[in-house]
Amino acid sequence: MPSITPQSHPTPDAIHATTEIKEGPINVLIVEDLPVNQLLLKKALESLGMLPSTASNGQEALDKVKQQSFHIILMDCQMPVMDGFEATRQIRHLEAEGNLSSQHIPTISSPGFRHIPSAKESPNTQRQKGSGLFIAAGMDSYIAKPYQISRLEQIILSHIKFTEEKEANETSP
Repeated sequence: MPSITPQSHPTPDAIHATTEIKEGPINVLIVEDLPVNQLLLKKALESLGMLPSTASNGQEALDKVKQQSFHIILMDCQMPVMDGFEATRQIRHLEAEGNLSSQHIPTISSPGFRHIPSAKESPNTQRQKGSGLFIAAGMDSYIAKPYQISRLEQIILSHIKFTEEKEANETSP
């Protein structure tokens, strides 16, 4: 995967830097069943210079990753038809079989409240249980709603950079 090159927006009131890789903007698949969340997230990612596409459930996400290459996936957990956990497991299976154009598409989960551990547990136990659910499904990271766009941008860029470095190490002698 090519290197990341931050570039500033031409307008002085721009808050965020746009982010591109050598082949162009970062292609992000947003998998979210609520149209208003799709729209808000899509607009936020566009403001960062990324190219978002949307899917309304896990099955649509599977169909899209088979047809198009994505640099990263933002995956809701609770959706009709197929939830984010099952969709991620199936994407990992397709990757393992070599049926996708990418060796690994980083997947960031955006859990709803049902999947966040109990507030009665210690913060350390909460993190362990929460991350265990997502990692077991094959997700790379998670970010809780509501999103802080700067944090989301940071997570996306760190996963793309990690994937780029991993692929470079695998191809070098």
